[in-house]
Amino acid sequence: MGHHTQLAGTDLAWLPPVVLIGLGIANCFFGYRFFRVLLGLWGFVAGAALAVGLLARTGIDPIPQLAIAIVAGVVGAVLVSVLYLVGVFVFGAGFGALVASAILQSWPALPAWPLVIVFVLLGGFAALGLQRPLIMVFTAFGGAWGLVSAVAALSSGCSLETLPSRCPISAFGAPVALGAWLLVSLLGLATQARHSRRSHDRADAD
Repeated sequence: MGHHTQLAGTDLAWLPPVVLIGLGIANCFFGYRFFRVLLGLWGFVAGAALAVGLLARTGIDPIPQLAIAIVAGVVGAVLVSVLYLVGVFVFGAGFGALVASAILQSWPALPAWPLVIVFVLLGGFAALGLQRPLIMVFTAFGGAWGLVSAVAALSSGCSLETLPSRCPISAFGAPVALGAWLLVSLLGLATQARHSRRSHDRADAD
């Protein structure tokens, strides 16, 4: 039984990077345009991931775990979609946590929790105060890092256990990984800005 479980896990090892590539592209290039939909997707992912984390050591069979994770994901998606401003705050807070985690990976001697709390609050309130421009920036840069991480994971087999993952740096080297991240982020931001201008022009014409 354990052998079959291990094989199944190995066979599906490609699935998280593929899902992350899809989410990364959608966030990076269409983040503001489809933000409500993407917010719901991230709410689902967050709810399901939280459930999986809590159930990981309970000894519950995989099928009930999967069912509970799906239910938790649906609850998460509904919450962030219905409570839109809460979802915006949580999205900004998540980006702040992403930045804090990246800083701590480079300078591990810094005090972790104070730094995380400061960046989480800054990201959350900034997203609420300046929704359009910051949502575009956050989704472009966050989606680009997810995309680069997932491509690195698929090409080299490195781990995606943490986000921001060290996978791109370990697979490609810091200069290549950071350069690819910056390039994809700027392309995504430019694409989103162009879509936003076209929407405004159409609204003005009407």
